[in-house]
Amino acid sequence: MRAAAFVAMTMTSAMMMRTAAAEADEAPAVKSGGAATALAIGGTVGGFAVMALGGVEDSEGLALLGLGVATVGPSAGHFYAGDTGHGLLASGIRAGAIVTLAVGADMSFCLFDCSDKDVGRQRAGTMLAFAGLGLYAATTLYDIVDAHQAARRANRAAVATATVLTTPDGNHAPGLMLGGRF
Repeated sequence: MRAAAFVAMTMTSAMMMRTAAAEADEAPAVKSGGAATALAIGGTVGGFAVMALGGVEDSEGLALLGLGVATVGPSAGHFYAGDTGHGLLASGIRAGAIVTLAVGADMSFCLFDCSDKDVGRQRAGTMLAFAGLGLYAATTLYDIVDAHQAARRANRAAVATATVLTTPDGNHAPGLMLGGRF
C-alpha cells in the first residue's frame, strides 16, 4: 500500500511539474488588431446610438450615458491592447473637448444665459465650439486608426527570447539575455 501511495505521489508531482513547465512555455496572449479596431469603432458608434436613443426616449440619463460611452468608447481598442495610459489620456482629452464644445455652443447660441447678446462673444463661442468639435474628432479618429497598431505594439512587447551567452574566448557562460524589437 505504501508503494502504491509513493508511486501515485510521484506521478502526481511529475504531472504537476510538467503542467507548470507547459504553462511557462505557452506563448503570451495575442491581441487581435481587428478586434481592437472593432472595439474602437463599436464604442464610438454605440455611444452615439445610446445618445440618440436618449433623445428619442426623452431620457436625460440615457443621453448622458451615451455621452460617457462616446467619450471613452473610441479608446476601447487601446484598453483591449493593454495601453491603459493612452486610453485614459485620450478619453480625458475628449472629455475636455466636449466641455469646450458645450461652453462654445452656450456662448454662441445663448443656450443658458441670454442677458448679454454681444456679437463678439457669440463669434468667440462659435470658434470655441468648432475647436472643441475638431479636437474631439481628431482624438476619436486617431484612436480608431491607431487601435490596430496598439495591438501590434502589445504583441511585440510580449515577445522575449532567451539565449545562452558566449564569452569572448568561445566558452559558454551561464546567463540570460533578453532581446526585443522596437
